Amino acid sequence: EMEVALNHARTMNVGDETPFLQNFNPHRRYSIVYELATCPKLTMLAAELLGTTQVRLYQTSIFRKRPNDLATRWHSDLRAAPIDTNDFVTAWIPLHDIPPAEYGGTGLLYADASHRDVASALWYGPDHDASNRYECTDHGFISAGDISWHHGWCLHSAAAN
Repeated sequence: EMEVALNHARTMNVGDETPFLQNFNPHRRYSIVYELATCPKLTMLAAELLGTTQVRLYQTSIFRKRPNDLATRWHSDLRAAPIDTNDFVTAWIPLHDIPPAEYGGTGLLYADASHRDVASALWYGPDHDASNRYECTDHGFISAGDISWHHGWCLHSAAAN
C-alpha cells in the first residue's frame, strides 16, 4: 500500500516532492479503522457538532507526513467532496504525538471562522496564505489519539516537516 500511496502522491504533485502520503478509505480494508470511525462516541460528537441526531461516514484517510515532506497548502475538505451540503465535519486523530511547531511539530493550522467566509471562493487559490486574511490557531502539542474537529469549509494547512 505504501507504493500505491507514493505513486498517487507523485501524480498529484510535480516531481517526487510531496506534502504527505495519503491512504484513502482504510476502513474498507481494516476492521480496526472501521470500528474507530464508526464508534458511538465519535458519531455522537459529530452529530452534536452538526446539530443533528444522525451522521453518515463519508471517508476515512490516513496521512503520513515524512521528514522533509513539503507544507500542506491551505485547503478546505468539503471543497473536494462531491456532495451538496454544508453539514460536514472532519475529525483529525493523530496516530503519534505531534509536538508544538517550535519543537518541529507539524500539526494543523486552522484559519479561524474561515468556514463562515462566503467570499472565500472569490480569493482562494492553491498558493494563497490564509494567515493574511484570518486569525489562525495552532493547537500546539497534540497527543496520539486526541481529536481535533473542524468544519468542512474551515481552511487549514500544515508546515513542512
